[in-house]
Amino acid sequence: MISNFVAIDFEFLPSLGRIIQIGYVVVRNGVIVDTYEQLVNPCCSRQDFYLVPMVSNITGITYDMVQNAPTFEDVWPDLYKVINKQIIVAHNACSADLSVLSKELFRICERTDQYSDIAFDCYCTMNIAKSLSHSKCGLSILCQEYDIELSAHHNAFADAEATAKLFIEFVNRYNIRHYSPV
Repeated sequence: MISNFVAIDFEFLPSLGRIIQIGYVVVRNGVIVDTYEQLVNPCCSRQDFYLVPMVSNITGITYDMVQNAPTFEDVWPDLYKVINKQIIVAHNACSADLSVLSKELFRICERTDQYSDIAFDCYCTMNIAKSLSHSKCGLSILCQEYDIELSAHHNAFADAEATAKLFIEFVNRYNIRHYSPV
């Protein structure tokens, strides 16, 4: 049974592929043992930040809030230590979290190959829900169905915490034991 993993979530600017908030939850032996939440400066103009104004409306994150935050390059060394060679769990991993992470890493690796060895296995709770024949697989809907608190949807930490609890529920209820690519 899978009991050690890191659930992660990113809020990001889809028009730029830039992360504006990171949240993760470290789970050991099926219990949350560490958490992290950080706003991230996407290093863009105000105009570029609001190219898709809906992002700020949904997340509550504004351009002014991220101006004094560290950049992704600043926070990456610590994040790398947490996720490298681990099992990562994300909701909608392929089209959202892993996609934007790949874009950010590409920017870093253009200047250095220091982190080119990043490796992890990934489970996607959305894909798991689809494989279990759920007709609606949004995180908030699944949390309601499995009676999991989602304190602030579209907040990276709250979504990562809810994803961790959802994955624990899936593992316990459906006996998920092996890695299956997302």
